[in-house]
Amino acid sequence: MPLNKYRPPTMSKLAILMPPLLICVLALSFFWPTYAESALAPTPARYSQAKAKFTALSKNPAKNKLREPWEQLAKEFLAIYQADAKWPNRPAALFRAAEAYEELAKHAVNNQDAKKATAYYEKLASQHKSSPLADDALYRAAKIHALWLRDEQGALELLGTIKKKYAKGDMLTDALSLEKTVQASLANKQQAKVVKPLILPKDDSQKDSQPNISQERVGRYYELCKTKMQEIANDRSRSCWRQPWENLENEFLRIYKRAKNQTIASGALYRAAQCRYNLAKCSQLKADYQRTVEIFQSIPETFPQSALADDALFNAAQILAEKLDDKRQSQKVLTELLRRYPKGDMASNARSELKSMTAAAGKKHVQLQLLSWDSIDKNKVKITLELTGQAEYTAKLVEAKKGKPKKQLFLDLNDTYIAQSIRKGVVIRGSLLQGIFVEKKQNRQTLLRFDLRDAKRFDISRQPQSNNLVVTIDAGKNVQPMDERQGNNVATSKDFESVATTSPRTTNYNTRKVRNVGGLASQLGLSINTIFIDAGHGGKDPGTYHHNIVERLVTLDVAKTLGRLLENSGFRVVYSRTTDRFLTLSQRTLAANMAKADLFISIHVNSHENPEVTGFETYYLDLSRSPAAARVAAWENAGSDRRLGDLQKVLAEIMLTARVDESSRLAIDIQRVTISRLKRGGSPARNNGVKSAPFHVLIGAQMPAVLVELGYCSNPNEAAMLANAEYRELLAKGLAEGIMAYRDRLTKQHTVENSLTTSKSGAI
Repeated sequence: MPLNKYRPPTMSKLAILMPPLLICVLALSFFWPTYAESALAPTPARYSQAKAKFTALSKNPAKNKLREPWEQLAKEFLAIYQADAKWPNRPAALFRAAEAYEELAKHAVNNQDAKKATAYYEKLASQHKSSPLADDALYRAAKIHALWLRDEQGALELLGTIKKKYAKGDMLTDALSLEKTVQASLANKQQAKVVKPLILPKDDSQKDSQPNISQERVGRYYELCKTKMQEIANDRSRSCWRQPWENLENEFLRIYKRAKNQTIASGALYRAAQCRYNLAKCSQLKADYQRTVEIFQSIPETFPQSALADDALFNAAQILAEKLDDKRQSQKVLTELLRRYPKGDMASNARSELKSMTAAAGKKHVQLQLLSWDSIDKNKVKITLELTGQAEYTAKLVEAKKGKPKKQLFLDLNDTYIAQSIRKGVVIRGSLLQGIFVEKKQNRQTLLRFDLRDAKRFDISRQPQSNNLVVTIDAGKNVQPMDERQGNNVATSKDFESVATTSPRTTNYNTRKVRNVGGLASQLGLSINTIFIDAGHGGKDPGTYHHNIVERLVTLDVAKTLGRLLENSGFRVVYSRTTDRFLTLSQRTLAANMAKADLFISIHVNSHENPEVTGFETYYLDLSRSPAAARVAAWENAGSDRRLGDLQKVLAEIMLTARVDESSRLAIDIQRVTISRLKRGGSPARNNGVKSAPFHVLIGAQMPAVLVELGYCSNPNEAAMLANAEYRELLAKGLAEGIMAYRDRLTKQHTVENSLTTSKSGAI
């Protein structure tokens, strides 16, 4: 257009353009609230905030052992580093990011985290050579190379750089001291012949091939290793590192093989087991505990007359019972102890443990197998505990200490074990529920702590015809008060120290019949006949691709297997596609509506920029303030054929709460049952719970609809599982059983007890 013909837009044109612009701004602020609050802040202020979080996290023992907080901090510091290239304090942000990964490595006992820390330290030193932090970063990286990664040569190279380029820096003295230690360690490693830590055979037929060494020298070295063991245990930074404990374990095993004195040899073997046990307590890995038991049990076989033999057996029995959950084998070891050492100093302890186990065997203990949650809305959350039996419990809602969270709900489950698949801690964003923490206490008791943004009341009820507990927590905002004559007990600010206790033997859960308050489908007596299965992506849209896993192919395979299983169970199945072809998102929901389907199931494979992220998760259609859910929705909506102008219609469709509620119930059943099926099949799949997000493929579906993310192909282990046909069939079976569980719950027409309105519900 010629410049002289340009005319500024009139007010009528601006009025036409303003609504779409406002919608864009609102959508951006909705899906990325944290960006609006944090990323737009001035760089110095943003760095100060992140630094304060780092300090607070370091001092918080409940959270500093979790992976997510450290990873989020590292990402925040890296984002600050990238945001402003002219900010003079950029190296400090990079240093803090490396420091966050170093802290994570200490708690997670993970070499990959340590490698990330060294990479960022070395990046700082190479790209910001004039920074006062450059020599500090090189020293930190060298220390990790030497003490964690067993890379003495790499450590010496970095220390040499400090001597050469930063001879006047404040880290020179520390660098020279560390260099001396590393050189001595490297010299010992080169001179000493490495001995494989093998236990001698029972018959002692194979003689030690080691050269004749002074037994006095072996004894002195044994005492030196005992001192070193105490030093590592007292060292806060190294006491949970794998390398020091494994190295020391190997040294004790070398002493055991070379010592002629049985007292020193058996003591060295016992100390080797203790080293592995100290490592296991940090790593919590089953393999480390099993190795500890193996070494302990070898002591009475190799040195049956040793004073440590019965101690070793008792320790092995305790680890089997408490850490490996193998009560039967533990009893066998204790019985063996009493048979071989009836007058030993461990005999009375063994008898006491056996008596306790025998008494416990007569009582069937309960196991907490699954723990899932669903945010009904911003002021209400529902938590489901799947138990193998009826558990006695005590619940207590209290005001938290200063800061966040505002409220905490403590739930004590008596005689209840925790399944190994349940994570000990998880931080939740964008929900009334902010965190869940699980603790195994003594006397077979489990303590659950739920961190809450706020809470006015809670309710604990049992699902009909099951042992599962459902915890409903309400912030009480915009909630119609209930008539106190119906037994309602609403907590006030003075009531938070109240305690609710129930027992399955004493509480009558059917003292009062109320009307069915289930979902719309169950109230109308609807049934499930036709199921629409949507294999995500296809054709020119491959979906995500990592580790030779192509999403469009995996989803098609699982969809067809699921359809076959459902057809065999009497359902009518309709597919969005049965071949590798492309469909728009709106075409899929349109086909489901034309088929008059009763349920819509969309199947996908997830991915993440962090290759360590794993898990199975189920989504239903709703607005979400969770950044993680928004990320997944943005990825799956990338190929949408809907325009921004459709936004008002989209929002109206999402707010059809009856359909949202039914989709939520369907998602909960699918998530719970699929995880249970995977667990029974021996899969280590992680339960990421039920989430909500505005997926375009679900918009417009005139029936309950969910989107399932089978796993993260960006994680190499989960990608290998998804490549396995047996695992994909296991996933399909879990999905089918979850759909049938939802169908059964609708058709059985159970009367649902709303415990918030009954006097004996345990509600505060």
